[in-house]
Amino acid sequence: MSEAKIIQSGRQLMVPKFIHLRVHSAFSLLKGGIAD
Repeated sequence: MSEAKIIQSGRQLMVPKFIHLRVHSAFSLLKGGIAD
């Protein structure tokens, strides 16, 4: 496996994790705002 392929597959794994984190933090912020 070439280095580029490893980096590419790593990025494909990172993107959903990153989006999930962003959505999760935005959601908790919304819940916090509603709770107040």
